Amino acid sequence: LDFWRTMPFWTTFFHALGFKTKISPPSSRKLFESGLQYVASDTVCFPAKLVHGHIQNLATGKNENKVDRIFMPLFAHLPPDNGVILSTFTCPVLKGYPIVIRFSDNPQKRWDIPFDTPIFHWFNQYDRNFQICRFMQETFGIPKYMTRKAIRLAKASFNMFNAKLTKIAEDIIARANKEGSFAVVLAGRHYQFDELVNHKLSRYFTSLGIPVITLDALPEICSQDLSLSMLDVNNNNHGHLISGAIIAAETPCLEYVQIFSFGCGHDALYTDEVTRVMNEISGKVPLVLKLDESDVSGPLRIRVRSFIETVQLRRNKQKEQLINSLQDPYPVKFIKSEKQKRTVLLPNVSPSFMKLISAAMAHEGIKTIRLPVGGAEAMRLGKKYVHNDICFPAQIIIGECIQALESGKYNPNEVVVGTGKTVCDCRLVNYMALTRKALDAAGFPQVPVLSTDFYDSKNMHPAFKFTKIT
Repeated sequence: LDFWRTMPFWTTFFHALGFKTKISPPSSRKLFESGLQYVASDTVCFPAKLVHGHIQNLATGKNENKVDRIFMPLFAHLPPDNGVILSTFTCPVLKGYPIVIRFSDNPQKRWDIPFDTPIFHWFNQYDRNFQICRFMQETFGIPKYMTRKAIRLAKASFNMFNAKLTKIAEDIIARANKEGSFAVVLAGRHYQFDELVNHKLSRYFTSLGIPVITLDALPEICSQDLSLSMLDVNNNNHGHLISGAIIAAETPCLEYVQIFSFGCGHDALYTDEVTRVMNEISGKVPLVLKLDESDVSGPLRIRVRSFIETVQLRRNKQKEQLINSLQDPYPVKFIKSEKQKRTVLLPNVSPSFMKLISAAMAHEGIKTIRLPVGGAEAMRLGKKYVHNDICFPAQIIIGECIQALESGKYNPNEVVVGTGKTVCDCRLVNYMALTRKALDAAGFPQVPVLSTDFYDSKNMHPAFKFTKIT
């Protein structure tokens, strides 16, 4: 999972403290099947299912392959690396899987191998250093000064690794520009660069002479301006996906291929956003692939060849690439001059919550209407205008709002649609983006969206701000 990104750090760190490290072998079908008996849910993503096989390999390996203990920390938060200060969250599956392993194929219980799962909340480097030092002292009795020195060496190793990756990418881009050819940016979460997970996707391109660059190797991947993204970025991986799309859209010799392994709401949101961003900047269209554990070599080869032919046709036709600036994705706003004129339609998140929000808005002089609980029609409209990989709660509350607007009871020019929003690792962080897209698709682009967001980072509702109680 996250070790695909951070292994240069951890191997150097443990070596500096005198430990020998053993990394489980490259994923294979045999390794995958060896751990299937421990998979708790068949609906979890393929990379998570693979974890059980890797644990099994480390715990039961013979001779030099067997380990004395297994290190699998729970990363609840990681420091932002893309300029968005709230992008500290991690994938819920990633952060929860050490707990799953502990209750399914616990190495401590089954094979008497200690299973280290420290919980790390790293909002900044100070948190990282403090928590690693505490873990190493409590677990191994290693003094803090030794751990700090190991962290410095590990960080230097990690930076050197990243610099090498970036240098390779810069050379590929320079060569493609000189030759008038193109390279492919392979985008996804870190674990999707495992060749079993991505079905050796990069080789489909390199066998045809098309070089491949991984997302993290792109120069300036962490310095892109994401303020005009329709989404609130709450995860470093998500930030990289959009940043990579911006770079690929603005660079004539780059094309974009995005892979994901599970049709969760985050994937639905970010594939749509990557497509929007690239189209708005330069008209490029990414190749989006959903890959799981099934054998997809035939269909995958067809998709790749079709994509390459489409790219070549576009490049032959369009000799010079035109670059446009991203526009504000929320041009219709709930402004102060309309505060007394518009009524806020509140979907039925919960009766008690709606009463509380209505009272808070009434205190500010804003009229509200609490919509009834949605039935079959609200469900139908929600599924029609909201991505089907999005959770049902989002579909039903958005469906309730569209049903109210289509009923004719309300003038679209005199209402605002409300929606919930929290800064978290749930899809709830981007309900406002889903609502905006649904309203536009349903024919109500003039209706502003108001969310329960303290920050209102997209400046959607300057007429109303929720205030934190301190």
